[in-house]
Amino acid sequence: MKTLIATVAIALACLATPAWAERSPLAPGDHVATLNGLRLGYTVQGRGPVAIFPTPGWGPSHEYLSMTLTPLEQQFTLVYLDTRASGRSEVPRSDVITIEDFVADLEALRAHLGVSKAWFIGHSMGTAQAMEYALRHPQRVEGLVLLNALASWQDPDLERERTFRQAGNALLEQKRGRPGFDSAYAVWKAPEPAETDEAFKQQNLAVGPIVWSDVSKAARATDAFEQVRFSLRAFHLTSGWSVALEPQLHRITAPTLIVASGEDVLTPLQQALILHRGIAGSKLLVIERGGHFPWIEQPGAFFDGVRAFLPTLGYRGKE
Repeated sequence: MKTLIATVAIALACLATPAWAERSPLAPGDHVATLNGLRLGYTVQGRGPVAIFPTPGWGPSHEYLSMTLTPLEQQFTLVYLDTRASGRSEVPRSDVITIEDFVADLEALRAHLGVSKAWFIGHSMGTAQAMEYALRHPQRVEGLVLLNALASWQDPDLERERTFRQAGNALLEQKRGRPGFDSAYAVWKAPEPAETDEAFKQQNLAVGPIVWSDVSKAARATDAFEQVRFSLRAFHLTSGWSVALEPQLHRITAPTLIVASGEDVLTPLQQALILHRGIAGSKLLVIERGGHFPWIEQPGAFFDGVRAFLPTLGYRGKE
């Protein structure tokens, strides 16, 4: 009889467990949330002000970021979002993924996390998501940290597009003759697209001598890049995406840090200079001998530089 009473008491206690006792959406670890009708995966690491960090959107999952940017966990609670169709996130039933879709997902995630404002960090095409979010939801942004950022990509303004392509091509020519360049360039210009996610991944890894300043530094992140999942479906859904932020930059009011690399073929320094001129009060950190992943190639200059600039952006430290 006592056993029965105890069992009933435990059952009633479980039924009475308040909603707040459920796992917090900001608890460290991996999460899945239904946002805008899709199951999207995100990972939480660190402690401090919340910083939402989407993947670039065209295919790679978050591991290359979450496994290599861990020193930032001393400053932020980093929330790495696998954008729709990438990593652990669901593929939408649509023909395209638009910038509006990405921004809507960021806003839904912010609301799901239960924070009124957040920092937004992006890398490469992820920076366009962060800036577009800041344009649409300025009251929700504490600050922006833009790593190897884009001002333009497949810009309808042909003159702007030509300028950036010329800057990238000039850097590309400087790398010609380096070990591994010829084989990397052959993949870079490959006329035939990959047919599987794994082949797509291998294509991206094979262009290391082009996207790194010193490809030997890539060995520091071998484990991270091996764990990244690449999504061909995400690539095809975003292949027509156009970025033309230059005319709107004056509308971004959030405190902004722009981190650029001196030898980045994909997002040349010229892009960062345009962003710096266009976003009032923005700060610019240039890693001279860095490629597309400066925090891996030059960790001291990168992390020390970011930490030094954060107070100038109004960063208040751990909560």
